[in-house]
Amino acid sequence: MAERPGWWRHIATQIDELCDISNMMLVDLTRQDSEARAVAMLLRLAGCRHMDPPDIADLEIRMSQADMAAMAVMSRNTFNAIIGRLVELGLLELGYRSIRLLKPAALRDILFREE
Repeated sequence: MAERPGWWRHIATQIDELCDISNMMLVDLTRQDSEARAVAMLLRLAGCRHMDPPDIADLEIRMSQADMAAMAVMSRNTFNAIIGRLVELGLLELGYRSIRLLKPAALRDILFREE
């Protein structure tokens, strides 16, 4: 690092991004509504919490539903009920150990509805 002090800027940028993600996670976990908390977690994991990425064709989270439920601080049964409702609405698609976000903007609308 002494030979390339400009690298400190990159490290600081990564630290700043991690702080933003941590703060976003804390705010999302304070949501009282379980559906909004689950949706916020899904959007965050897919990288589209605030806006759609350039290519929204492949917004897939590869993780077990039990792990996702734990991240959203709820039981797997509660999480599965929420996911089932979102699948019925056409917002998500289930796969083996994965969830694909089909309409991230509509999912974000669920969060704004609560605020």
